Formats: sequence, structure tokens, C-alpha cells
Amino acid sequence: LSAILSASDQNKIYFKTDSHWTDQGAYIAYLELMKIIKKDLPNISILKDPLFHPGAIQGDLAKLSGVEDNEATEVFNEASSVKTIFNNKVKNTGRIKTFTNAKAKNNNTILVFGSSSTLYTLKFLTHDFKNVIF
Repeated sequence: LSAILSASDQNKIYFKTDSHWTDQGAYIAYLELMKIIKKDLPNISILKDPLFHPGAIQGDLAKLSGVEDNEATEVFNEASSVKTIFNNKVKNTGRIKTFTNAKAKNNNTILVFGSSSTLYTLKFLTHDFKNVIF
């Protein structure tokens, strides 16, 4: 929480029209997660200074309330070497997605449990881990 709060001074962490965090917010969460993982895997690489570019989204809260406006944001693109190898396409509880990245910085596999907000961190995790199972 402290990392998110301190980062919110410089970055847009949450959308105004969506119930999820932005890619910048997901990156902060990713960094905190990697600090914990690094305790057990000290040689693991961590994505530093990712390139964000301008983008826009229509948030889920906006859609639910009938607002058509898109909200400006900064977007991080997943590496082109990342391939989805399984997606059961279940919405919310019960969703399973697996990814592989032949060019990942590490040869490790990570199993991630989480909510829909966790999906935003996967594009950072797929940079570091050869296999990501969500």
C-alpha cells in the first residue's frame, strides 16, 4: 500500500472510470511482488524503466454507467515474443490463462493467483518468466 500511495504522487495509478489500476499502477505492484520473489531467487532479473506510451481506455465503470468517453492513460505493451498457450475465456472466478516467452529474462515458471486487477501485472511478469500461469 505504501508503494502505491507514494507512486500516486507522480503517476496515474488508478483510472477514474475503471475499477482496475493502470499499467503504471500494475508496474508498481509488479515491483513489490518481485522484491518478495527476489528473496528466494536472488539472481532473477527485474524489468526496469519500462516504456509506456499514450493510450486510452473506456473503463468498466464508464461502460456500466453508459458513459462513452475514453480516458487517457499510459500503456505498456507486452513483448511480441509472449504467446498465450491457453485461455479458458472464463470471466472472473475460474479464469485460467497461461503464457510462454521464449525470450524471457529467466527460465523460471510462476503460478499467479489473483483477481482481474492481477491481469494487468501479467505483461510485466511475462517479461521475466518463461512461463506464467494465471
